[in-house]
Amino acid sequence: SGTLRIIDGLSVKGQYGMTMENSLHNEQVRTVKYFYPETGDLWYTSNPVNRIESSDYVTRNQNLAIQADFEKKIGSHDVKVLAGYSQEWLRGDFFNASRQGLVTDNLPILNIGTLNQLNGSSAYQRAIQSVFGRINYSYKGKYLLEINHRLDATSRFAKELRWDGFPSMSVGWRLSEENFMEFMRPFVSSAKIRGSWGRLGNENTGSNYYPYLSVMQSVSTMPIGNVLTSAFAQTTSANPALFWEYVEMSNIGLDLTFLQNRFSLSADYFVKNTKDILATIPLPDVLGVSEPQQNLLSVQNKGWELNIGWNDKINKVSYGLNFNISDVRNKVTDLAGVNPVIGDQVRMVGYPIDAF
Repeated sequence: SGTLRIIDGLSVKGQYGMTMENSLHNEQVRTVKYFYPETGDLWYTSNPVNRIESSDYVTRNQNLAIQADFEKKIGSHDVKVLAGYSQEWLRGDFFNASRQGLVTDNLPILNIGTLNQLNGSSAYQRAIQSVFGRINYSYKGKYLLEINHRLDATSRFAKELRWDGFPSMSVGWRLSEENFMEFMRPFVSSAKIRGSWGRLGNENTGSNYYPYLSVMQSVSTMPIGNVLTSAFAQTTSANPALFWEYVEMSNIGLDLTFLQNRFSLSADYFVKNTKDILATIPLPDVLGVSEPQQNLLSVQNKGWELNIGWNDKINKVSYGLNFNISDVRNKVTDLAGVNPVIGDQVRMVGYPIDAF
């Protein structure tokens, strides 16, 4: 990582990192013979056909981030601007091989196995690309505004559906800095009202890294003429129209501190709407594969939270006490044409998701 200061208040920072994991596993099953101690004759043999197996699993996760920061103070106005770009690549590779009938148990390598020579491999990859920005504004430290926006793309979806935008904003008012709160300052250390709204996206949807593609995978088959056979088939129906799952959250809160910041109180009320959650619609069995996932359901979480704290010092000993209580109500708001589920668990509009 590195930071370049271009002019006063403007800097550009770049960072690159890679995490690599390599797991190498070797397993050998030896042939063990047991003999009668009196005569030395063979009693029985454990694992008469010895075996060796080797596997190697490698993952590489790379991250690149470039960020520009600008900060300027003009009189009572404070402005901060941030703009950036980031990308993440993830790739995993797996290889395994096994053989039976080793010429000797004293040399644990694959090459000396003569029977049932098998091998296999698999790989997967994923990428996320983002462009983001943020503006912070403050007037006299009393009136606060923050605006965020980001554009994200993911390899999990088809090309025409990969990009989407996610805005958010928040405002704050520090009441304790107003002149009309002057008479309360011996008792009220700080008081702030805040509100926020935001829209986020979830790309970790689908049953694999390529939920929009028809994927072939190996399946078990019956032997033909006492010979094992290999086969590949499509077991899940893909959906090329899959897209982001959206979360919209609104929040209003109040922060208060009293008695020289020893006693604190924070209260929040929030509404969280999650839209386009993946679900399946039952299809006729003649389809031959499992139903495709679709962006269908909507769920709402609504609730409140209260935090109370006390922090003080007795001589040189500092201590703190905190109390928290909250209540959240959950309900399904839209099934998008999917029939309600009624059984041990209920999935119906107006009820908590998968309620008993």
